[in-house]
Amino acid sequence: MTRESALPVVDEARGRALPTQLDVPAVAAPWPLVVFAHGWMGHPRRFRRLFDRWTAAGYAVAAPTFPNTNEASSGQEMDDVQHQAADVRLVLDSLLADDRFDPARVAVAGFSLGAQTALDVAFETKKRDARLAAAVAISGALSPFCSRYEFGPLPLLVVHGTSDPVVEYAHGSDVYRRAQRPKALLTVLTGGHDIAQDEPATAADATVAEVTTAFLDVALRGVTVPRPRVDPTVARLESEGIW
Repeated sequence: MTRESALPVVDEARGRALPTQLDVPAVAAPWPLVVFAHGWMGHPRRFRRLFDRWTAAGYAVAAPTFPNTNEASSGQEMDDVQHQAADVRLVLDSLLADDRFDPARVAVAGFSLGAQTALDVAFETKKRDARLAAAVAISGALSPFCSRYEFGPLPLLVVHGTSDPVVEYAHGSDVYRRAQRPKALLTVLTGGHDIAQDEPATAADATVAEVTTAFLDVALRGVTVPRPRVDPTVARLESEGIW
């Protein structure tokens, strides 16, 4: 895996920079691509363990730092999430102009507020991007900003903890219920909100990394991989059309 310097993506329409951390695998290009959206008051650096697992499996990972919801922002502009789907599209425009990335194998993933962004890019009628082949929503929910979702047959993995005090588990399970096949739901038993971040470490860290990687293998590569083995004391995995 090679950790490259941040890409200078710029949203000229709104006059804002989108520094984007790019991690690429050690295998030969072209690479399947995952664009990852961090959470409110977050940053891509908080997901090194997850990104390292994905790049080890052959995926390039691009993670923009959103200007008004990152850890250095005021924390007063959460509604800027409405614009983050457009930010993700700009990152895709920039990277898919580079022949190192495979335009037929693109996924969006996100955590918390970034999961809302990922769901917007995947399923919101005015914001979705037809270039996507899969989506992953971790500890997230659908937008409260009068958005309209149409769930088509885009492969979706929802990951959520049953003890999430920030975004209740019911929100994640509702996304899974509304989604069409193929879809999967990884329920982290007694898991809190930060189940995908490097800190704090949890008993489910390896499970989240392995299940998300296996999902990408199925959804982006179209390979038949065994259903991931999940410790029943840690998590529960449901699937319709994935495994």
